Amino acid sequence: MHQDHTLELGPRRREHRGLRRPGLSPRSERWFRLGLAALIALFAAGWVLVLSSEATAGAAPALTRTVTASPLAPGAPPEAAFLLDAAIRAVAGDSAYRGASGEVRVIVRQPADSTLLADSLPLGVAIEYAPVADTTGRSPAAGLAGVWNVLLRVRDAVRSVPDLVVIDLVPLAEKRHGQIGEYLVGDWPFEQGGRPRTPAYAPPAGLIRVTPDNRDLPVSRHFRLDDFLTKGQDAVWPKYVAMSPRLLDKLELTIQRLEATGTPVDHVGVISGFRTPSYNVERRRYQRPRGPVPAHVRGCHGLVRGQRPEWPDG
Repeated sequence: MHQDHTLELGPRRREHRGLRRPGLSPRSERWFRLGLAALIALFAAGWVLVLSSEATAGAAPALTRTVTASPLAPGAPPEAAFLLDAAIRAVAGDSAYRGASGEVRVIVRQPADSTLLADSLPLGVAIEYAPVADTTGRSPAAGLAGVWNVLLRVRDAVRSVPDLVVIDLVPLAEKRHGQIGEYLVGDWPFEQGGRPRTPAYAPPAGLIRVTPDNRDLPVSRHFRLDDFLTKGQDAVWPKYVAMSPRLLDKLELTIQRLEATGTPVDHVGVISGFRTPSYNVERRRYQRPRGPVPAHVRGCHGLVRGQRPEWPDG
């Protein structure tokens, strides 16, 4: 008769009960829950006791004031810096102001337009303006032409939105006999009457005042304000220019496209930007007319030249 023989190579190891059943035992879990419930009840009883004692004394509970106080109230603790940072990031990165390229750095407001950014600001954040050389924050009167920093305020904290300015236009109605001050501008077609075939051919509502102090203002990543000035009248200040943020956006998109296709662009220069009507009349005397209202006169066209870094100047 055949028998099976099993060979044991050593003593059998005893497994510990705790390793086979991790966690609390039913009895331990029951005691834990009872203790937690007692702790919560004790905390609630203490809270009710504090509130009732201060209410009996006729004073507003200090603890209640601390918990329910607005963080933006005048007497609140120091402002939450994250709120100001978040608002600045939201405004600075808004494509409505930066354009599709993300590189436009100016917002051009029509004369007497005092609205800006109100819908995009979170509760508790106020917008202010200051001249480009000032960051103290003060709001200009509606219709006051100039170039302004965009400031955001949370109570006493004020910060400037980086690389973004607001330009309020000088109304075209300030022009007298074809001039604003001593600067010769000329007259647009349809300025004294008549109806253009499309609104795009209408005279501009206003012009940007350019001074020696703001002429180098970056209006986008690659262009400055004085890149678009009409040639001539070198000694006359201030000067005036029409400039479209849409044009800036298109120029920056063109540069991005060239660089994306392996053509690095450097030393970008504007050959011809804005042309005053008077300058355009003089130019048309020597060139064949191209139309009644060239795009240069409306500030929405520009000729630029790009230069590779290795190309020699000249």
